[in-house]
Amino acid sequence: MTADACSRDGGSARELDYLYNEIDKLYHVYAHGCGVSDCAYWMLYDLEVARGELPLAELTGSWSYSKQTINSALKTLAERGLVELSFVPGSRKSKRARLTEAGQVFSRRHILPAIRAEERAFSFLSPAEQEELIRLVRRYTEALDAQLTAVEAADAGPGPDAEPPASPGRDSGAGPDCPVDPGRAVPAPDRDRPTHSPHPVDQKEDCA
Repeated sequence: MTADACSRDGGSARELDYLYNEIDKLYHVYAHGCGVSDCAYWMLYDLEVARGELPLAELTGSWSYSKQTINSALKTLAERGLVELSFVPGSRKSKRARLTEAGQVFSRRHILPAIRAEERAFSFLSPAEQEELIRLVRRYTEALDAQLTAVEAADAGPGPDAEPPASPGRDSGAGPDCPVDPGRAVPAPDRDRPTHSPHPVDQKEDCA
């Protein structure tokens, strides 16, 4: 994000969009520099944090990627010999992912240093700032989710059985003798608003 963009949108939701997308870009560039896709990177990240092994249900539930995208990433990692997929002991349905010996070497070389870098960057904030940042981001994320859900519901429009709106007139507070105040009109949603997330949603990339 450029300095001009910051000064132009300082203190706005759009500035937060820029910052989140800048974080996404940092992870994207790092992951591809390691030779893996964004999705595969986060799968290896989770496995490293979990000491090398996790049920697939926990992997798919931790991220905003679709199960299909995650399964594709894990399949590619397995083909490269970095991850081994097997059934959970005692189950013929549930599977788990485990770092192979080669996967552990890869993780120590690429994933673990990135985790340490995150920790060092986070330590630049005081403990109080760390807690406040997480609290505010969580609060904003929940509010944004609710607002975008409301926009989607409005875009869907009324069902086929909905009553048609009443014609404007004196009783409705509108019409030739009582015009609608244009200052109270609800603006249309900004469809060019960039999406963002520290852990990006499924962009239907080919997780290689």
